[in-house]
Order: sequence, then C-alpha cells, then structure tokens
Amino acid sequence: MRALAVLVSLILLFGVAVMVIVVINPDDLPLCDDVASGEAVLGPTNECIDSSSGVYTLTRVAAGAAGLVGGLAALLGFYVAATGRRGGTFVKLTVAAVVLGALVFLIGEV
Repeated sequence: MRALAVLVSLILLFGVAVMVIVVINPDDLPLCDDVASGEAVLGPTNECIDSSSGVYTLTRVAAGAAGLVGGLAALLGFYVAATGRRGGTFVKLTVAAVVLGALVFLIGEV
C-alpha cells in the first residue's frame, strides 16, 4: 500500500506540472490583445488566445485549483507512504485532483 502511495504521488506531481503549464500558456499562443496592439505576432497557425473569453478564464481557474489540490494530494501521499496513516484522505484528495484536471480539459473543448 505504501509503494502504491509513492507511485500515485509521483503521477500526481506529473499532473501538477501539466496543470501549471496549462495555466501559464496552453499552446504558447500570443494573446489576441497583444497581437492587436502590435506587441506580438501570430505564429505559423495564425491563432491567438482571446483573454476576455470566459472559457479561457475558467480553464485557468480550474487548472490552478487542480494543480493546488494535486500538489496537496501528492504531499499527503508521501506522508501516507512514510506513516501508513491518512489513506482515506489521500484517496479523496486524489479523486478531487483528477476530477478538477478532467474539468480543465472538458472546459477547454467547449
């Protein structure tokens, strides 16, 4: 059980890294406001991110929450591995992090 907690914690840390990248800039695209003001140029795909979009804001908020909950779950996983206690809380936090992470991608598909 303790080895599984370490494995799940490492997977959660990878997921947290992905969520941080999503929050920073999902596709390394310039903001449409920057393109309009001349501060940035469009890439080869001629796409930009509309930062005034509610979908963009919701994605960033959900990704931040998923990263935070996932980080806490990973830390708790290492605690569970070391002590063998708080396994139920670890499972609940892990499920919450996965649900929030899935929500990020579902919102992004809208």
